[in-house]
Amino acid sequence: STYPRFEVSASYPFKEFAIFGHWRGGSGKEAASPTGLVSPLLTNASGSDLCTWGRWRNSHARCLWQMTLSQRRNRYATLRMQDTMGQELALANKQLLMVRQAALHQLFEKEHRQYQQELNQMGKAFYVERL
Repeated sequence: STYPRFEVSASYPFKEFAIFGHWRGGSGKEAASPTGLVSPLLTNASGSDLCTWGRWRNSHARCLWQMTLSQRRNRYATLRMQDTMGQELALANKQLLMVRQAALHQLFEKEHRQYQQELNQMGKAFYVERL
């Protein structure tokens, strides 16, 4: 069997979503799929006309619009998340640097006190100039 194709309406403002249009050929008992092929599954029970075609066409166009909206929203959400992760990573690195500097400072103070005690036990001291 031959599947008739449909042509997209040129007056529809969003051509990427224009999956419906004017029929070429066919008996009028079939409905179009997004690929442009006719599917007999979208006809009414008697098969006399396309009772569900309008509803399917509208819901399918709405679905395509929602999908692209969702994809755009997901892309922007991903970009925002990457930006947030970059900021958090920069802050975490800065915080880690501060913690390591503080730990190093404490280690130097501890070693200095220990060295000073060892010198005091030997009767020696650091020279400290006082003003």
